Amino acid sequence: MADKKIVTFIKAWKVYSPDDVAGFDETTADALIDGKVAVEFSDPSKSKDVKAQKDQK
Repeated sequence: MADKKIVTFIKAWKVYSPDDVAGFDETTADALIDGKVAVEFSDPSKSKDVKAQKDQK
């Protein structure tokens, strides 16, 4: 099984809503991040980082 890159959504995309967490192949995850739809998953104890990035949109 291939490794998955975990992302946290900051905008709605397909069946995903903001704050959803999901794993994708590296190419898809990087496209979501580059498109500012998601950010790379970070430890929930650092959730302020995700909120700060959402506020920048």
